[in-house]
Amino acid sequence: MLITEAEILGNFGYWLTYFVIADGVSCIVFGAYVVASAIALNLLCRKGLKRPAVLILFIIQVFLILLAIWQVAVLNGDILAQIFNILVNSKSDGQLEGRISASNTENVAWDKDMWAWPGSIILLFGDIVVVWRAWVLWESSIAVRSLLLVLVMCEGVVNIVQSVYSSVVEASSHYYDSQLPNLYLLLSLALNILATTLIAYRTWMHLKATRHLEFSRSQSLNVLFFLVESGSIFCIIQAGYCIFMILSSSSSYNNTPSMYQSNIILPEVATLVLCFYPTSVIIVSHMMLYQTEVS
Repeated sequence: MLITEAEILGNFGYWLTYFVIADGVSCIVFGAYVVASAIALNLLCRKGLKRPAVLILFIIQVFLILLAIWQVAVLNGDILAQIFNILVNSKSDGQLEGRISASNTENVAWDKDMWAWPGSIILLFGDIVVVWRAWVLWESSIAVRSLLLVLVMCEGVVNIVQSVYSSVVEASSHYYDSQLPNLYLLLSLALNILATTLIAYRTWMHLKATRHLEFSRSQSLNVLFFLVESGSIFCIIQAGYCIFMILSSSSSYNNTPSMYQSNIILPEVATLVLCFYPTSVIIVSHMMLYQTEVS
C-alpha cells in the first residue's frame, strides 16, 4: 500500500473514530431525553390539554422529541452511509481516495438538507418556551410583551434564512455559511438573557412585596427561583458555545487538533442537549404547580 494511501486511510480512521464517539454520546443523551420527554408529556396530559397554553407546550414537546429522533437518525445514517460507500461498496472506485471523494460528493447535498434544520428548530422552540416563561409573568405590561414578541419574530426570520441558506449555499461561500449560524446563536443568547433578567426582576419584586410574611416561600416562588437559576446556567452554557462556534469558524483555530476533535463531537451532542432545557422547564414548573394544586 502506498504511503499516500496509508495517510488517507489514517485520516479516514481518525475522522471515523471521533464521529463514532459523537454517535455513541448522542445516543446516550437521546435515551435520557426520551425519558425526560415522556415525563413532560405525562405531566402536560395530567394538566389537561383543553387549556390553550398547555396544548401549545404539548405540541412543542412532541416536536422536540421528533426533532431529536431526526437528529440521531441523520447522524447514524451519515456514518453508516460513509462506511458503506467507502469500505463496503464494491461498485466504487478501487482507490481509497476515489471512494472517499465519491462518498463525500454523494452525501454533501443530503447532509446540507438534513443537518441544517433540526438544530435551528430545536433552538427556536427552546426560545419560545423561554419567552413563554417571561410572557406569563409580565401579563400587565404590553411594552415588555411586544418587545419579546418582536425579538422572537426576528429570531424566527433569521432562523429560516440561516436554515435555507445552509441547505443551498455553495462551498465558495464558506464565510457566510459559518457566520449566519453564529448570528442566530447570538440572537438566541440575547433573547435568553433578556427573558431571564425579566424573570429575575419579577422574582425580586415578589420577594420584596412578601418579605414581611412568615410563610412567603411558596411553590410558585420556588418555580420562579428555578427559572432564574436554570436560565442563568443555560445562558452561561450558551455563551460558551457561541464562543466555541465563533472560534471554530476561524481558520487559525479550526486547524488545531483539539478544536477539530471538538468540532466533530460538540455540535452533534449540543443539538440534543438543547432539547433538555425547555423540557426541564416544563417538568419542574408543572410538577411543582401540580403538587400545589394537590395539596
